[in-house]
Amino acid sequence: MYERIIIPTDGSEPSKEAVKQGLELAKATGAKVLALYVMDTTAFAAIPPDSLTTDIYSLLNKDAHETVNYVVREGKRIGVYVETKIVEGVPSEQIIENSGPNDLIVLGTKGRTGLEKILLGSVAENVVHHASCPVMVVRKSD
Repeated sequence: MYERIIIPTDGSEPSKEAVKQGLELAKATGAKVLALYVMDTTAFAAIPPDSLTTDIYSLLNKDAHETVNYVVREGKRIGVYVETKIVEGVPSEQIIENSGPNDLIVLGTKGRTGLEKILLGSVAENVVHHASCPVMVVRKSD
């Protein structure tokens, strides 16, 4: 089956649903789990560092740790060990870079449509089209 299940997470409700599904799959298959948080710092790339950007970066870093720790807690609750990794960059690119051919990526989607999807793109769509491993896209159940 899969050696490792990668669960990219941003703390959103669709992401939490993907965490739930990914952990259950890991428990059933015995796969290792990596909770991956990508700090999307692309918006700060053109801004010279100052105290405001440092404060924002600190908040992003705090959110990143809280988010991956949520996955660790949920894993412990059902008996699944979770490794964590926090990286910076473009989310879809980092998710792909941190996956291998024997992995499974389980990620949530917000289900963007129309103009929002055209302007902002879709992390899930980019990962599905460019990953070298299978991708399971999870929508938040109603």
